Amino acid sequence: MIDVSHVLPDHSERNVEEVENPRGRQHLISNQNRWSRAVFEFKDVASDRWYELSFRLNWDVQEKSRLVQDFASIGISFLADDGSAIDFAYVPGLTRTLIDPHSYYIPGPDYLERSNTSINSAKIRCAFFIPSPASRFTLSVRSWRNSHPFSIDEPELTPIALPEGIHREAASSSPLTLARVTRRSWEKLGNTPLWMRYGVVPGQRLVIRGQLINEASDTDGALARIVFRDASGAVVPPPYEDVQLSSDLGAFIEIPTHRKARRFTLELIPPGRAKSVEIGFQIRGDDPNVYLITPLELSLEDLLLEGLIEEGTADPAKFLEGVWRRLESPRGAGAEIFSFPDETLVGRQAHQEPITFDDRLRTVQHGALVQFSEGNLTLLNMPAWELPEAPVWTEDPFQSPAWRLEYQSLAWLCDIASDKAKKSLSRALELAVSWIQANPWGSPQDPLSTYPSCLARRAEALIRLVSVSRGVKGSVNARQQRILVSELVRHGFALAEIVGQNIFSHSILQVQTACALLAVSRSAPGFPLSSFWETIAVAQLKSAFDQLLGPDGAMMEQSLHAQLEIASLGLILLHHLGDGPEEREFRESLTSRLKKSLRRIVAVTDPSGLLPAFGEHPEGYHHASWLRRLLSAYGRPLLSDNALTEELSYPKGIRFIIDRGAGTVILRKYDQTAAWSFLAATFRGQHHENGHHDCSSFVYTAGGVRWIVDSGGSTLHEAAPARQYLLSSRAHNIAIPDRRTQLAGEGWIEAIHQLEHARAFRIGTNAHGANFAHARTYICLDDLSALAVFDRFRTVEGSADFEGLLHFGDRVAVALVNSGLVLGLHGRSKLRIVPHAIDGTFSGMEVCNGRCDMPGFLQGYASSGTGGLQPTNVLSYRFSGVGSVCGGMILAHNELGLRKILEHLKVQEVKALLQ
Repeated sequence: MIDVSHVLPDHSERNVEEVENPRGRQHLISNQNRWSRAVFEFKDVASDRWYELSFRLNWDVQEKSRLVQDFASIGISFLADDGSAIDFAYVPGLTRTLIDPHSYYIPGPDYLERSNTSINSAKIRCAFFIPSPASRFTLSVRSWRNSHPFSIDEPELTPIALPEGIHREAASSSPLTLARVTRRSWEKLGNTPLWMRYGVVPGQRLVIRGQLINEASDTDGALARIVFRDASGAVVPPPYEDVQLSSDLGAFIEIPTHRKARRFTLELIPPGRAKSVEIGFQIRGDDPNVYLITPLELSLEDLLLEGLIEEGTADPAKFLEGVWRRLESPRGAGAEIFSFPDETLVGRQAHQEPITFDDRLRTVQHGALVQFSEGNLTLLNMPAWELPEAPVWTEDPFQSPAWRLEYQSLAWLCDIASDKAKKSLSRALELAVSWIQANPWGSPQDPLSTYPSCLARRAEALIRLVSVSRGVKGSVNARQQRILVSELVRHGFALAEIVGQNIFSHSILQVQTACALLAVSRSAPGFPLSSFWETIAVAQLKSAFDQLLGPDGAMMEQSLHAQLEIASLGLILLHHLGDGPEEREFRESLTSRLKKSLRRIVAVTDPSGLLPAFGEHPEGYHHASWLRRLLSAYGRPLLSDNALTEELSYPKGIRFIIDRGAGTVILRKYDQTAAWSFLAATFRGQHHENGHHDCSSFVYTAGGVRWIVDSGGSTLHEAAPARQYLLSSRAHNIAIPDRRTQLAGEGWIEAIHQLEHARAFRIGTNAHGANFAHARTYICLDDLSALAVFDRFRTVEGSADFEGLLHFGDRVAVALVNSGLVLGLHGRSKLRIVPHAIDGTFSGMEVCNGRCDMPGFLQGYASSGTGGLQPTNVLSYRFSGVGSVCGGMILAHNELGLRKILEHLKVQEVKALLQ
């Protein structure tokens, strides 16, 4: 029996109405008021472990926001033992936000599990990791999109223990360890300064925000040494405004460290000749237990976009005039400033190719892609759509968020502009200006146009449009040019604020936005802010790849598709890094990591050239072709690596791979025929809001037939309830105990055994919360003609029932023959599926296809590939027990394989695995 202890909150703030009910005190929270909240504090919690937070949510019978994905918000602020707040860049299970340091969004009532749909109450459960040195935290439950007030009660915190018999040491090589879970970028400070360099704008206040963590009992504090340099790199001698000066340290700023966590703000006013600043962080004294949390937050406080927009910019062409006035530039106002595009935006060489990332990424992903032809626009996998003569920029012909994101990115305008005819370029520029005029900053026609990745892609599209227009004389009037350049600069300001705030740390969004900001800065080398933009972009890219990509090539990202996209952006970035010492060091480190990462990615690609659909997996990509184009265009230097070239050769025969860093197990049989076989299982847990609850899921192909598949799809491309379904456990091939879908968590390898012409391995997980210990065991014949999948659950709650799910390929028919046999049928191929109980009772099975009577609990669907969901066959099977239960399914491509699996189940090693 697993040991479960509960932690109750120490107190709550008296800032909401409270009432008594039979369960105790209820805390009432009003509707659609994000400052209406109930606040609790949990003290004396152990760090570096997972916890389950739970409370009861009671909603109004008249509640209208029943299917939203963010009905209410759980906000978490982590504290050290002295009460000082700690700014973690990333916490598994939570999302970095602004109103609270970290958040988890509660979906609408129709998504919440409850015994009776007529009950207006449900238990809310979420799990997250508490990193050291946090020992307490405040919990804020906030109103978000609820239409009516709701109440909460019974808040409690429960530590999630490892399963019985598994010690932390046994899992030390798994993602459960601290480095794998958090991959924090903390720099240990010493007496030698840790130097960082940033571009500056003379006379404009540069604000640097950061935090020091002091684990020493007594320290003399820290300091930041300041050195400004001019355009040639020579030191601009101090004194500097509001900066101390000493003979031994030079210019510096004191940073006290009398608390465990010390936030600091440095405000620097560059002298007139300064073009860059170097900041060196170090400690005073000899105690080395002081850490600097990186990356730092940087901004030009007097040049924030909000303040610039207020200066009267209804006319988008006038935005730059306000910027020049704020900069007190001698270029001032008037048409004269628009020598700027000629001199600085596209370079002095009219046909110079701009530095961009998005178009290069799309080329390696898809090859030559035609999006516009004969007046029709074809985006993603959607049908062709006739582009209106005068778009209103709210178009959504396919009711698809994915299509809207692509449309609002304006990247397709470059396809129109690439036509040799001048009228095509004119049409592209007219459409771009039309979009700009229809979307004044802060009032978008489509809110999705402000999504960071969409904004980043649009910025690069503007760069390419201006560059193309420069190559055709007389094709662009002056006003169009002013508007395009002004909007491009405005996008630069927006990207700088997004990147500089670190909101998307440990995310592909940080890479995408930082790449776009680097592209904007390189396209406008003479703009006064370009040096500042470039340095924060490079700093954030270095930090992002350090966080996402470990020295061993293992990525934090759950999705294999996203891993390949991150690696692709990294290789493209290598071609655009400068020759300075900092960028050379970054290039060397990134090259080594990407080489190892690509080995891992190639190794898990199936023989048809596709990556397993774990996590976010948008349709319409062939990953092997993508890899070939990527390596041909940007990765030729990596082909000198023997390990990578060996993986790329895709050796024939049987291959068994366990990648603990990637959280993936692969078994494949490949002999260069169509009858290949492939098994992929994942033990990566859900860590962020777009992560899928698919820990311990698998996909299975035998004889060239994709029998068991994942639902696939991308939640960024779907709206609720399709989005919530794809995220949920019900969309994956996992087991669900007591109707409790997975929480955030991790998995790890517990045991591996080589059998006679077969293999067995057991995966442990903590993704089912504090009350269930779980292990999934796979027994696979080497030729993959058969496999067995068993789940064991232990609980303190008495009943140990669970439901397992198997999703079939869209061309597989499923026949429920009797209570002990299901057949999967594909042409002349047949898959036998047989239930087998180890401990407990088999409780039956059923086949579901396209169940949608409850939108919050869809079942029997997969991603359609063109947006939305399509019905598919799903087998649901159940086992029951008391305290403990173990059962599963045997999947056999032939009778011989079925008999061999049954024989292996009698082997003592296998029996021990299943206990």
